[in-house]
Amino acid sequence: TWPTYDKARIARWNVRQELRLESSEFAQATELIGKLQAGPHESLQLTGMSFGLSTELRQRTENALITEALAAYHARAAIVRDAEKASRYRVKELNIGGGGGMQPRLYAAPRAAMAAASPTPPSVEPGASMLQISVSGTIQLE
Repeated sequence: TWPTYDKARIARWNVRQELRLESSEFAQATELIGKLQAGPHESLQLTGMSFGLSTELRQRTENALITEALAAYHARAAIVRDAEKASRYRVKELNIGGGGGMQPRLYAAPRAAMAAASPTPPSVEPGASMLQISVSGTIQLE
């Protein structure tokens, strides 16, 4: 809530509210948004939508990527071991990092266009998210 002033006097108040919906079902979510927009006062204005991975899918995918990244790390450590003609290597320090990764797709229509148009469910399409895992560390050659 914030005031709008007219010559140092509060002329009116502005209010903004946010409704956050989370769903794994695009069709049901967009249908619900359409119904809310077409409600008795047609006052719900959609200002944006973003998409991302569920926590469970993100964790499963990151865990699989960690396995792949560690295999690549050990393959490179073996290359260094062989190039230096060492008999073996030992991992001294290992860092595993996840790169934020979610690339949300955003839908936002200009307010004037939204006010002029009749409320309809938003059009959504599935997209792609990128997850990154990095593995770095130090090895000791023996």
